[in-house]
Amino acid sequence: MAKDLARHNPLVRRALARALHEDDELKHTRDLTQQWAKLIVEPIREAWKSIRTPVLVVIDALDESGAEDTRKLLLQLVSGKQTGALIPLPPNFRILITSRPLPDIYNAFHRQQFVQHVSLDDIASEFTLRDVDQFIAARLGDLRIFQAQHYAALAQKSGGIFEWARLSCEYITKQSSMGLTSSSRYDAVIAGTST
Repeated sequence: MAKDLARHNPLVRRALARALHEDDELKHTRDLTQQWAKLIVEPIREAWKSIRTPVLVVIDALDESGAEDTRKLLLQLVSGKQTGALIPLPPNFRILITSRPLPDIYNAFHRQQFVQHVSLDDIASEFTLRDVDQFIAARLGDLRIFQAQHYAALAQKSGGIFEWARLSCEYITKQSSMGLTSSSRYDAVIAGTST
């Protein structure tokens, strides 16, 4: 996360470089609390006054960041329960977290004052299918053998589940040593005969 922030903003990059220069152990520490404070929060706080544009930090698939016991500290840090309150972010910074509503994750953010929960179950399926269709078009478009109706059929088959669409696209586009073409793999996915 620190590397991504630094790559996109020179002020954060300078603040991060200064922090690493002042404390060489930061490069080697496995202390997540120290990493969060010194590599994320402090550089953001230092740079925020000069950053006028909105900054969105995305933590995608938080539920896949380890088992419940290994993500406990991460949840405490991000939710602010480590310090007793959310770490105040500058007004133009937001964190978007995607996750299945596992009990530990839900409980970490439930009833937090500045947290908005949105369930994808509450989003109309036509919006989800449109987004999945666009995702599939972006993934399969370079092959130049599929058209809009192919993307739509695959999106419909996905039932609006991005992970299903991602895995299907990965299967369709992979190089096969068994002589299967992308078209034949697509057909197998649509027919439901793909292993």
